[in-house]
Amino acid sequence: MTNIIHRFFREMIIERRRKWQRPTIDIRDDHFVYTRRRKPLRVMWSDVSQIDAGVLAMVSGDLFYVALVVKGARLEIDEFADGFRLLENAIFARWPDVQAKWLELHKAHTHKDILVTLWKHA
Repeated sequence: MTNIIHRFFREMIIERRRKWQRPTIDIRDDHFVYTRRRKPLRVMWSDVSQIDAGVLAMVSGDLFYVALVVKGARLEIDEFADGFRLLENAIFARWPDVQAKWLELHKAHTHKDILVTLWKHA
């Protein structure tokens, strides 16, 4: 019972955040711009030191997201952000090794929280 309640509140918080922050992603050759709350953040591809992907279990279904570690900061972007598919394609183009794990995780509907490190700078 607690698990369903936790999922419900998590979903409410994420929906409220998405409504007020309206995240967008704009892809460029050497960087991408992630805008949330009308505050753009420019992220150079060369600054990405780790790529994680995960699934959050919620009442209405699973939410897929990617987490990029950039200069010690962690940037989490869910699949409903504008431009997420373009970000996905850009990541696959720059780090082709992550594609198989990414797609496998994206297909998994386990209804539990999962976080996997796909790539880490050596």
